[in-house]
Amino acid sequence: MQQKYKLTPDQARRFKELRKMSPDAYEKICKGCGLCCLCKTGCDGFTLYTRLCCNYLDINTKRCKIYNSRLKDRANQCAKVTPELALAGDLVPRTCGYVEYIFGPAKEPINLDWSSVVHCGNMDVGDTFTALGYAILDSINWKQR
Repeated sequence: MQQKYKLTPDQARRFKELRKMSPDAYEKICKGCGLCCLCKTGCDGFTLYTRLCCNYLDINTKRCKIYNSRLKDRANQCAKVTPELALAGDLVPRTCGYVEYIFGPAKEPINLDWSSVVHCGNMDVGDTFTALGYAILDSINWKQR
């Protein structure tokens, strides 16, 4: 779901800065938290995160095992976090480095118990959600920007 935000002049300037950054500078803003690799589902206009993650996410390091080839190898399931996606409000949480670059620091951190996160396995994501009863993370509700 694409969200529209009225940006302040400072936020608009920061958004433009993100769009003009070199790839290396842009990558350095990522905190490497791994939350963008959790499976998500939508409900009543909210994005709900689950305890399921991509098979390529190393749960210990919070890093993608195929990061450099992820957009080619998993083009239908993996998206590059662009400044536009940071504004959209669906794929990355409020604590994402890109979102914080535009809007400023998040009011509260997201404290996720990574020991409860599991890989999706070889099942289709929809099947996995059904099998695990969605396993929704009740601690992640970050609709407010």
